[in-house]
Amino acid sequence: MTTLDANDIALDMVDEATIERLLVTSEVGEVREFANDRGRTLQVFVERVKLAGMRRLYALQLVDVTELVEARRTIERAMQREREVADGLRALAQEKDDLVAAVSHELRTPITSVLGFAEELSEARDDAEREQYISIIARNATRLSRMVDNLLEHGRGSAPGEAVPARPIVIDDALRDAAVDVSGIARAGSVTLSTTLGTRGALVMADPAMLTSVLTNVLSNAAKYTPRDGSVEVSSALDGEEIVVTVDDSGPGIPEAERDRVFDPFYRAAATRESHVAGTGLGLSITRRLVERLGGSITIGDSRLGGAQVTVRLPRASVALATDRADRAPASID
Repeated sequence: MTTLDANDIALDMVDEATIERLLVTSEVGEVREFANDRGRTLQVFVERVKLAGMRRLYALQLVDVTELVEARRTIERAMQREREVADGLRALAQEKDDLVAAVSHELRTPITSVLGFAEELSEARDDAEREQYISIIARNATRLSRMVDNLLEHGRGSAPGEAVPARPIVIDDALRDAAVDVSGIARAGSVTLSTTLGTRGALVMADPAMLTSVLTNVLSNAAKYTPRDGSVEVSSALDGEEIVVTVDDSGPGIPEAERDRVFDPFYRAAATRESHVAGTGLGLSITRRLVERLGGSITIGDSRLGGAQVTVRLPRASVALATDRADRAPASID
């Protein structure tokens, strides 16, 4: 194919060899774009003019559309940024909803405990029982206050990855307190709650609020989803350098296929949905996050009582390490 004529404007855009290549590679009536050797974007249009004898004549039109293409790309980038902003706003709204649901879930157990033992207080048989109920109410009120402080600190922009203020805690003491806090829920459902503690004063380095949330979340879940006249058993043991807390219940259990998913936010196992017990599906998600921040792990298996078995493993702290870290850790209110 030979170029018969080309004006100066076309030749300023491309050379004759390129014109001939475009004629060979372009379809008649097709509009296409390509970049010349100077980085300009050209639009190409080929039209068949006429048939003269045995020769086919074509007209090739070149238009410099660089500015138009740049404008189009600018608009596309602006639209992409707009989509990203919209996605970010939707994600922010979801985070707000998640935060409200998470806070509601975290507040439910201490509020239930405060209300329950406030009612029990008027029926206390003696001063010792009243003192016990007052102590439980005070502990849960302190926990509520700490939650509010944490929310305010979060609102001031605290880094989520910042170090957790920890102190040495006797795990069996924490378990006893958690069992007492959840006992109101158990009694309301006619569920027997028992403890078998065997860590012999073993220590865990933890933020008291975090550890309390972990233990009460696991215990309250077991108590809520266990049918009336069922049972929940809590035990602790040592396994090498780990403290193992096990919570068994006689409830419906969690099928193996759902045991990973129940740790996803808002997911509720089929058996819990069918139980008609109110819940957000955030309890185990929150608990796993807290356990991991404490350096431990949480798993679900089959219970010998017929329901679910939740196992929490936490690193054991030696007395020397606990004392040293407690001296250096920021003070925290308990």
